[in-house]
Amino acid sequence: MLNYVAYLRTSTKKQLLGIAAQQDKIQDFISKRDGAALIKTFTEQESGLNNNRKQLQAAIQFAKENNARLLIATMDRLTRKASFFLQLQEQGVKFTICDMPEADETTISILAVIAQREVKLIKQRTKNGLGQIKKKLKQDGQYKTKVSNRVITKLGNTTNLAQAAALAVQAKKKAAKEFAKNILPVVQEIKEKGRVNTYRGIAAALNARGIATRSNGKWYPSSVRNLELYQ
Repeated sequence: MLNYVAYLRTSTKKQLLGIAAQQDKIQDFISKRDGAALIKTFTEQESGLNNNRKQLQAAIQFAKENNARLLIATMDRLTRKASFFLQLQEQGVKFTICDMPEADETTISILAVIAQREVKLIKQRTKNGLGQIKKKLKQDGQYKTKVSNRVITKLGNTTNLAQAAALAVQAKKKAAKEFAKNILPVVQEIKEKGRVNTYRGIAAALNARGIATRSNGKWYPSSVRNLELYQ
């Protein structure tokens, strides 16, 4: 029998519904594995950027004492820092992510590094976008936002510039989320009926069905993996 210790986390009280979703993922994971048992659950409200979480440390300690694996619904519920995954790996902490059950600790650590890099790139693109807006203001005296068609005329009005950039990022994320919402059921069907669980296999199945990516291109393992960010 393989024992698991669940760890659930939300950042704010407004995300309490997120706890229920995490519980559902964990229960579904346990129910589909013969001999798996959930022996204890730890829950806390804390930022994922904080590595010194009392309930997380308690869950890790309890798992070690009971020869169990730490079980987390999604990667971001454990942490948003790639360095923390590497730290857990060095400490010999065994953990499983429900969304990536076949991935070992090393693979998850690598994915965390990639995810953190993507966040850094988004921030850099936002910074570059602000630079372009400022340049346009200097040249033409105004800038018309693409999302809300708002005209910015005041050079150096950083509040308006930040809002415009934030709206653009928000619109892009919303479009990606809506697209993922339509594709994820197909992915789930491929997993269940086709018994395909690898990113490469799912990408091949989507391409075989003639389903294009949001940018009207082909699917690759990385683009399938990115869908999980919107679950």
